[in-house]
Amino acid sequence: IQKAAPEVSPQTAEEIARKEANAKAQREIKELQTEVARLKKLLEGETKKFNDVKQKGDSLEREIAQFERLRQEAVSKREEREAKLAEMKDQVESAAKDEAELTKAQAALEKEKERLVKDKEALEQTGTTATPSIQVPTNGEAPSEEQLKRQ
Repeated sequence: IQKAAPEVSPQTAEEIARKEANAKAQREIKELQTEVARLKKLLEGETKKFNDVKQKGDSLEREIAQFERLRQEAVSKREEREAKLAEMKDQVESAAKDEAELTKAQAALEKEKERLVKDKEALEQTGTTATPSIQVPTNGEAPSEEQLKRQ
């Protein structure tokens, strides 16, 4: 300032320099305050976004936990149904075996009936009306198959 205007006293030049520095500092402070306000607003927006995302995350975690419970219930029910189905299948197989055995027994009875009818007819043709007697051992035991065949 003194070189540009030698008529200005050194104190005035110093005061002018101080005022200019002060004004420059005030402008910088204002710019910084504006930047701080902008950053605060940005931080508030980001904080809100973060909280929203966190809330959604918490909600999703609850939904996932509920889904997992429902999935586990469904698995348990499916396992129960499969166990019941296996049990019913066993019962059906057992009933089929019983039916097969019953059919065999009925066929055997039918053959025995036919044999008895033939024996009766043969006896009627020979004129004998007496029924064949089966000798029972005196020791109280049932006759063996071999003994019955011989008789």
